[in-house]
This record gives sequence, C-alpha cells and structure tokens, in this order.
Amino acid sequence: MAGALGTFYLTGGLAVAALTLAAPQPLGWGVAALAVATGVFLLHAGHRLSRRVFSPVVGVGTALITTTVAIAPTPEAALAAAAIYLFIVIDVVFFFGVRSAAAHTVAALVAATWALSRADVGWGPATALWLVSVGIALVVGRLVRVASHVGTDALTGLANRRRFDELLEEKLVAAQRSGEPLSLALVDLDGFKAVNDAGGHEAGDDLLKRFGAHLHATLPAGATACRFGGDEFGVLVPDLTAAEVIDLVEIHRPDAATAFSCGVAQLRPDDTTGTFFRRADRALYAAKEAGRGRCRRAEDPKPPFRDHRGAA
Repeated sequence: MAGALGTFYLTGGLAVAALTLAAPQPLGWGVAALAVATGVFLLHAGHRLSRRVFSPVVGVGTALITTTVAIAPTPEAALAAAAIYLFIVIDVVFFFGVRSAAAHTVAALVAATWALSRADVGWGPATALWLVSVGIALVVGRLVRVASHVGTDALTGLANRRRFDELLEEKLVAAQRSGEPLSLALVDLDGFKAVNDAGGHEAGDDLLKRFGAHLHATLPAGATACRFGGDEFGVLVPDLTAAEVIDLVEIHRPDAATAFSCGVAQLRPDDTTGTFFRRADRALYAAKEAGRGRCRRAEDPKPPFRDHRGAA
C-alpha cells in the first residue's frame, strides 16, 4: 500500500510540476513539492506506518489534486490535472474495503466536479470523468476479487499448488538467511479412493473439506496448508523442526475416518525448493510403503514410525 500510494504521489507531483512549468503558478509549485516529498517519504518509510494512516493520506492527496485543478490557468490544464484523480480511485479500490473505497471515490469525484466548475470546464468533461472513474473502479474491483482467489483451492479454501510454490520459495530463502528451521509435511489421505467408490464424489469432497478444516484449525501461527489436488496436501511450517511437526501431527490427529500418511522434511542449508520437496515426498512414500497411517521423517535413515493410534 505504501509503495503504490508513494508512487502515485510522486508521479502526480511530477505531473503537477510539468503543468506548472507550462503555466507558472506559485501555489502549483508548492503543491508539486509537497506531493513529491510525500511520495518519496512513503516509498522510503511508508512500510513502518500504521494502516490507519493511509486513509488520511489519500484524503490529503484528493485535496492537493483539487487545489491544482481549481487554480489551473486554462480549462485544458484543469482537465489534465483532473486525470490524477484516477490514481485515487485505483488506490482505494485496490487496497481499501468496499465502503471506505466508495466513500473516497465519491469524495474525489465531488471535489473534481467542484474544481472543474471553478476552472470553467463544462459539465461534459466532468461527467466523462465520473463515468471513466466508475468504470475503472468496477474493473479494478473485479480484478482484485479474481486475484484474491487465484491462489486458493475452491473446494477446501486452502492455498493451491501455485500459491504454495510461491510461499515455498519465499520461506526457503528467508529460512536460509535467518538460520531458523523450516519444515515441509506432505500428506495423503488413507482410503480416499474407497470413500469415493462407496459414497461417490460428494462423499469424497466432504472428506476433503473436513480434512482441510482440520488442518486450518490446528496449524500453528505462520504455517500454510495447501491442497495440491485429489487427496494430496502440503503443510509448510516455519520455526519448527521435523520432529516437532511430527509431534504436532500426532497431538492433533483427526478421527479415524480421515487417517492419513505423512512425510516430513526439515530444510537443510544446501536444499533447493526441488530437493526439499523431493525429500519430503520420499518420506511420504516410505510412510505409505510401511503400512499407511504413519508419519516418517526424511532426516533419519531408519526413522521411527508412528501410526494414528499412538503406536510406535
């Protein structure tokens, strides 16, 4: 949010400076300087600000644009400055809630109508600005909603494989820099095909939903669960060793109807995302070969097995 708003402030300030250079106005230079300085600050230190600060910052941006439009020496300059209002619309629709975004958008367009009238711009351009702004708000809002579901599995609500791969890369780099542990658990549900065969796809989907809800409810803070497809799940757990993840699995194991096999790998300094994933996958395969209903840790040549009844 800070980066986007800072970029808009900086770009808008430079645009005001260009307009003022073409038709000098002392107040125009002041608006341009304030906007550029604010943009630089947001880009440099905006990430430290509270989220609540950004709504007033957007309001100040609307006021600066309105001032620029109102003092424009010609209708053409006023129209050019009014285009900067679109930055406000894009920013609030992307980052703010629906009500807050609507309030900021309406406030910006009302201010634009007033400022354009002060600059002797007719109702036609003002109406066009309203229509374009509403169109941009609808399209950006739709894209935001679509993008928010791109990384989500539609059935379980967990992350999908695409999002999981992105997080795996990010977490692996962060863990290798910090030296903190990072563990990856791969999970297959036992007997899933039998459930599908006996009860149909609805029964299988219900089992997947229940298991996804179980994972979501029992994950520690910072962990991410993913459904790869079918009955295959992955769990990425920062700050826990493989042994701790196995203990966590055993403590929070689901009922017998959703028994599963699990392979867990802990990140090694020389791991890539590929080798890290393959080690967990080999551990899962070993757990399934050993009789299912078990967890196996990739680090051990002959790791202890644990089934979901607590037997070792």
